[in-house]
Amino acid sequence: MIQEAINRIEQMETYFDALQEAVKIDPELLIANPRLKCYLQSLVLYYEGGQWLKDYELDEMGVLPKDLKRGVLAQDAVYDFLEQIKHVNDIS
Repeated sequence: MIQEAINRIEQMETYFDALQEAVKIDPELLIANPRLKCYLQSLVLYYEGGQWLKDYELDEMGVLPKDLKRGVLAQDAVYDFLEQIKHVNDIS
């Protein structure tokens, strides 16, 4: 269970980083690039589907490795990002 969470968090980190970089270049890439569009859909499902909260709770319990990159678990990071890009595409 913990390894699955680690793998999921690492994957969402990769998606989140790629999406943030794309927005810096051109926000329209999020809908024009099929790979980024898939990343965005996955991130939205992760965040809004409840899995984010479960992973966040694991982090709060201290069971995740200390060296795990976990920016995607920051309380407002994903929410703020999704709010920032709402004008680009209807993602809700």
